[in-house]
Amino acid sequence: MEHGHVATLGEFFVLYEATNQQLPRSAVIGHMECVLAAMRESVSQGLAGINTTYLGMIDGGAARINRFLTGGGSLLGTAFSTVVRNTLAVAENNACMGRVVAAPTAEVFGKNAELDQDS
Repeated sequence: MEHGHVATLGEFFVLYEATNQQLPRSAVIGHMECVLAAMRESVSQGLAGINTTYLGMIDGGAARINRFLTGGGSLLGTAFSTVVRNTLAVAENNACMGRVVAAPTAEVFGKNAELDQDS
């Protein structure tokens, strides 16, 4: 990896990924945009209703925190509460068989699956 001045933490990670994956910066940014879009979609789906699983291990926590937030409540401030709500929304969406967002582990699985198909 180049050793030079990097202006932001985000730029450091773009440079890191470009170097390690041997990809141009534009390809790394494009991939990050796709992952971000998937994460946003998963949050939206997780907040679209009350998520429950058959055995009740998931029982609408994201919806409850969302109601708490929209009613003016917060846990350690609105930013932290939003993170908790969005994290629960994604986890609940995953558990209810929505879109699974697990980057970068899902990416590694995808690469292994591609290798298996080429064999």
